[in-house]
Amino acid sequence: MKPTNDQLQAVHKALYKRSRLDALTTLNRNIAVLMNLNPESELSPNDVRNPPGSGPTWFIPATGAVDQFVVEAAGDCDKIAAALMDMHDDVGTVDFPAADKQHLQAAIAAEAASWTARGQIWRAPSIPDVDAANEQIQQHVRTALSESQQVSAYLKTAQEVGQ
Repeated sequence: MKPTNDQLQAVHKALYKRSRLDALTTLNRNIAVLMNLNPESELSPNDVRNPPGSGPTWFIPATGAVDQFVVEAAGDCDKIAAALMDMHDDVGTVDFPAADKQHLQAAIAAEAASWTARGQIWRAPSIPDVDAANEQIQQHVRTALSESQQVSAYLKTAQEVGQ
């Protein structure tokens, strides 16, 4: 069953709440700063994360504890996952074809799970198996992509859905 234009607009409204998108953008930018992912950023000369863009210092050499910036970034991963699950719940209240709703919610839940996994792996007190950690995250991302391909009609711009 093909969704109506009203259904597309209602789903779009649930997915793309401005306040949530702004919060997600802020969280992603914060993670980039905390994890030292931007080679264009300016770090103080005595910042142990130098050079810019080289990634975080995962563990504090003197104590072996997970670096505070990594722990904070892991917390931001949890916030991204929570925002995505809020989106999932909002989509659940919209009336549109059940099969499409199932695929869209599965895509959102899988994306949220990828962020939860990142946070858990990043804050782990020991060095993770990087290949296993990457595979865990990528499996969630692959599921999200596969599910979202089933509902691409709902993932259009506001202009494309007439808003």
